Amino acid sequence: MQGATYAQNPIVQTQLTTDPAPLVVGDRLYVYTGHDEDKADFFWMNEWRVYSTKDMVNWTDHGSPLDLSSFSWADDRAWAAQTIERNGKYYWYICANSKLTGGMAIGVAVADSPTGPFKDALGKPLFDNGSWDNIDPTVWMDEDGQAYLYWGNPHLYYAKLNKDMISFKGGIDAKAAVDEKREVGRIVMTEEGFGSPDVEKRDSTRKYKDCYTEGPWFMKRGKNYYMLYAAGGVPEHIAYSMSKKPFGPWKYMGEIMPLEDTGSFTNHCGVTDFKGKSYFFYHTGKLGGGFGRSVAVEEFKYNADGTFPIIHHTQEGVAPIATLNPYKRQEAETIAFSKGVKSEQTDDTGVYISEIHEGDYIKVREVDFGNESPDAFAISAACSSLGGSLEVHLDKEDGELIAKLDVTKTGGWEKWKTFSAQMLKKVTGKHDIYFVFKGLKGSKLFNFDWWKFEKNFANPVVWADVPDVDVIRVGDSFYMVSTTMHLMPGAPIMKSKDLVNWETVNYIFPKLTDSPKYDMKEGTVYGRGQWATSLQYHRGKFYALFAPNDNPGGETYICTADDIEGKWTVHSRLQHFHDAALFFDDDDKAYVVYGTGEMVQLNADLTDVVPGSHRKLFERDADETGLLEGSRMIKHNGKYYLLMISWTKGHPRREVCYRADKITGPYEKKVILETEFAGFNGVGQGTIVDDKDGNWYGIVFQDRGGVGRVLTLEPCTWKDGWPMLTDEKGNIPAEMQKPVLGYDGKGLVYSDDFSKDKLELQWQWNHNPVDNAWSLTERKGWLRLKTSRVVPNIFLAPNTISTRTEGPTCEGIIKMDVSRMKDGDVAGLSAFQGDAALLSIVKEGKKLFVVGTKESVALTEKEKAVTDVKREEVYRQPLNLKQDKATKSSIIYLKMSCDFRLHQDLATLLYSIDGKTWIPAIKDFKMQYDYRRLFMGTRIAIYNYATKAAGGYVDVDSFEYQKQNSSEK
Repeated sequence: MQGATYAQNPIVQTQLTTDPAPLVVGDRLYVYTGHDEDKADFFWMNEWRVYSTKDMVNWTDHGSPLDLSSFSWADDRAWAAQTIERNGKYYWYICANSKLTGGMAIGVAVADSPTGPFKDALGKPLFDNGSWDNIDPTVWMDEDGQAYLYWGNPHLYYAKLNKDMISFKGGIDAKAAVDEKREVGRIVMTEEGFGSPDVEKRDSTRKYKDCYTEGPWFMKRGKNYYMLYAAGGVPEHIAYSMSKKPFGPWKYMGEIMPLEDTGSFTNHCGVTDFKGKSYFFYHTGKLGGGFGRSVAVEEFKYNADGTFPIIHHTQEGVAPIATLNPYKRQEAETIAFSKGVKSEQTDDTGVYISEIHEGDYIKVREVDFGNESPDAFAISAACSSLGGSLEVHLDKEDGELIAKLDVTKTGGWEKWKTFSAQMLKKVTGKHDIYFVFKGLKGSKLFNFDWWKFEKNFANPVVWADVPDVDVIRVGDSFYMVSTTMHLMPGAPIMKSKDLVNWETVNYIFPKLTDSPKYDMKEGTVYGRGQWATSLQYHRGKFYALFAPNDNPGGETYICTADDIEGKWTVHSRLQHFHDAALFFDDDDKAYVVYGTGEMVQLNADLTDVVPGSHRKLFERDADETGLLEGSRMIKHNGKYYLLMISWTKGHPRREVCYRADKITGPYEKKVILETEFAGFNGVGQGTIVDDKDGNWYGIVFQDRGGVGRVLTLEPCTWKDGWPMLTDEKGNIPAEMQKPVLGYDGKGLVYSDDFSKDKLELQWQWNHNPVDNAWSLTERKGWLRLKTSRVVPNIFLAPNTISTRTEGPTCEGIIKMDVSRMKDGDVAGLSAFQGDAALLSIVKEGKKLFVVGTKESVALTEKEKAVTDVKREEVYRQPLNLKQDKATKSSIIYLKMSCDFRLHQDLATLLYSIDGKTWIPAIKDFKMQYDYRRLFMGTRIAIYNYATKAAGGYVDVDSFEYQKQNSSEK
């Protein structure tokens, strides 16, 4: 990294910002500011703004979620404000000119997020007595939950806020001295407390040590209360007083930030600790003068006695405390420093960067590229002019050029388009990067919304059990459905913007109820249930067709939805169709293609088969002697393409295509994909889909042992009218560029703190759940699993909840409270499969044991009834857990680590008392895929079942998950 000095102050250059109020939320620091209008001749301020950072140098502009129009009673002077969080709500205390009294008033807005949207919490001022004293509110909540509000110029007022944070009792007696029993009052200034008495009591012939002016900042640290404030009249410096009580008596402690040449005759501070460091925020006039102020920040250390040191304004500001990930999409308005550009905000786009001209730049600091260079660079831009270019330089404005792309007309200043370019130079390690804008002088070049460096993805693109997929595109979104058989809810809908990063956004059904076997009564539906769903979008409606592979109740479902991420309803039930594809032709006629080349036409309302419409589309040729199923029908350039998996003697699994000019045939055949991949067998069964630019891709699965059936993504090249699914060498590409650049994804498996009222969509139950035997609300922030039925083993246990495993390696950890288990209860973490490894906490009498077992289930062929479970106990130790006196919890941590690399398929299960020291209970358990029993990849399962009496329960506090990223090199 070159250069030792970095201009960092002011922290925002794209807008004028004032009166900073920092707030730490999790691992992010937010700063709430006022906003001076450009080129103002007074403090003309109409809105409040929000900025945030994780690293103290790159600040993200969240725009203005609150302005004067948010308050029906306010008409001017959106001056200093502060935000605080309580019980998941964010309260923003503001001051503004009141239409009601003509003076300044204190108001409060509320939101569920630190960035809003905020709304007036009262529809009227919180405090409004017509006085111009009512400015600059500051708020603090003490350890006992009592919140205090201070404000005022030139006097200092206080109020004890009620728990609702939007009310307090009584009115202010301007003459009364502070009284801890009073809900509201005025602090009586003294020379000892603030350097001088109240303004009306000052002796004009005397020179006082200091005087309170405005801009209070109230806080507590350790046992000390602090009141920081702008002092000395005009021009202002920052001074402070201290107390052992929230109302005083106060003791004047001196200056913190003395008068300096900052370009501003006012000052206003805010202080916070963040990630182990202390920061002092203030404002200067370096960008716009005394009426055009800008927020700055300095790091400091408290003196040993808790007092403040003298803090000076610097241009350098603070050092970075974290790095920025260039492989995650970053907003263009996340900036360390900039020249020339401005930020704008619209309802459709949010915040973006505008007013970009020749020679302008944006700097982003401490960008960590890691040990491998990116392959490409992408941005989102909009342009209604001749456009321009963006150059990416390392470490300085004219540093090494690593990427360059041109931005052309997109059809409007908010018509966003992704532009991308390959890297010009390889780059690794940590750097500052400069986005330097080039184009015609005097011309606005383009608007800039986000940027992202990209690595090529590696196949398998989804290294998890996602079989029998169908994929469609609607607009610029891709949707995928897969088989989950006996798991509920079922038929997961997954969404992606780039065919690489997927997340589950819905399920087609919550339960299946055709048979008691779905409740694990009179048998099970292991390996059956929902299979091979077909997904279609036609005339503004979504359709899904699937046939449960159990009997009775094996009829085909057609389900519909107006919104694929909304509610699905059962439209009709038809005869059983195996591995079927629903297809709508251009004339709106609907067909079902199924089995091995069979087809029927459906009536207009999709409720029945048209009589006499059944036909065989083709006969097997001599080469097709084995499996031939998994139908997917595509129409392209007027021709019909039926894609199927073929597995015949002497060949690996492969994908074949039957093509015809008419849907009824005749059909001709071609092998479009036949290759082994990555040391595993062949690849077959999937579909093809195009992006909005007309590029085609194949999504086809491969059997990968214990993890299940994983997805590959390959280019689809139309050769002589055939969709060929390999690269130019006839192979599945080990890596390739993402079809669409610039997008991230939540993933199919991720950590969960169970803080929401609904389960995250990664979780599925083993068979239908017993609804009253689990809860996310009985103990907020915990998943409660209750025993509801006495069963002999996990394979018959209701309410086992699970998520996928992922390759090449992954790890899941649960934190579980076992204090409410009953005698005979078994709870824990499992590598769940027909051959399963269980790490269980077992209650025997009043004692707890950690038990490791390997268990293998035997099922009948027809009913899938559990006939036997072979159980091998490989680990047992008594468990002595200390019970937390406050919560009466007994906590255990359980971990499962999986290795799905070639020839591995190994799981290790461990436990810990403190979450730090881990004891292995089962090592190198061989995970196996068995289509004859559960017919799916190994799951990370959390369970609790009773072997003696129902009624016990466990609470799961968290699921921590991590994996090796297989989607990048």
